[in-house]
Amino acid sequence: MGRIASAPKTKYRRKNRPDSIKTKEDLIFYLNSHEDSELPFVEDCWNAAVIKATENSKKEVSTKNIITKTADGDVIKEEKTIKLITDPVKQYFKMCGLNVYKKKAMEIKTQKRLTEHLDEHEQEIVETYFSDNSEKLNDEIAQWIGSIVNPSEREYVKGRYINYMNNYEINDGADKSSLKGVLSLELALYRIDADRAAGKSSVVAEEEKLRKALRETFEALKWNKKQRNIREELAQNKFTVWLDNMVKEGEFVPNPKHYEPDEVDFIIETSIEAQRKMLE
Repeated sequence: MGRIASAPKTKYRRKNRPDSIKTKEDLIFYLNSHEDSELPFVEDCWNAAVIKATENSKKEVSTKNIITKTADGDVIKEEKTIKLITDPVKQYFKMCGLNVYKKKAMEIKTQKRLTEHLDEHEQEIVETYFSDNSEKLNDEIAQWIGSIVNPSEREYVKGRYINYMNNYEINDGADKSSLKGVLSLELALYRIDADRAAGKSSVVAEEEKLRKALRETFEALKWNKKQRNIREELAQNKFTVWLDNMVKEGEFVPNPKHYEPDEVDFIIETSIEAQRKMLE
C-alpha cells in the first residue's frame, strides 16, 4: 500500500516589527495598535527583558557548542560565537513567546474583552476612578486595585468594583471601607479558583470559611440599589405582567413555531401507534 502524500508545508513568517520601537512606551503603543497580530503588553515580561538585556550588555557575546553529523556519520563539535541581545525591546519579543508570559498575556486579553462591553454607566465609573485625569485618583480602593501586581487579579477586582458602584448606592465613607473588605474576600476566592484551574491543591475548609465570611458581610451591609436599577427592574416586571395578561386574555397569540421532527419524536410516535394497535 502506497504512502499518502502529505500536504506541502508552508513556512509562516511574521511581518517584521519596525526598528523604531525603542522604549517601553513605544512598545506598548505598537502592541495596542496591532492587537490582531500581537499579544497585549505584559509588565512581568518587560521587567525580565530589561534585566536580561542589562546582563547581556556586560558581555555582549557568548559561545555555544554546535554538534553536527556528517554524511559518513561522524560527529563534529564546533564552538560558535553568538551575539547577545542587549536591547530590552528585542529581548521582550524573544521572551514573550515563553509559556509563562504567553499565559499572562492571554489572561489580560480575556479581561480586556470583558471590559469592552461596559454600558454607559459603567464606563462613567471607569472614567471617574481609573482615568489618568480623574478627580478621584486618590480614591482608596482605586489605588489599592492599581497596586495589585497580577494583571488578571487586578482586572477582576476592577470589574467587581465597577459592578458594585454601578448597582448600589455606596458613599465615600463607611460604605467604601466595607466594599474594600468585600473585594478583598472576593480576590482571595478568585486566587483559590485560579490555583485550582492551574492544578494546584486548595484547602476546602479555608474556601468555605471565605465564602461564609463574604456572604455574611454582604448580608450585613444591606446596601440600597440605585434608583435607576430599581426603575429598570420595575419596568421589566410590568412588561412581563402585561404580556402575561395579554396571553391569558387571548389578546396576544405568539406565532406558532415549527420544529423539524427528530429521533425522540419518532420514538414517541412509534410508541403511541403500538399502543393504539393493542387497543384495537
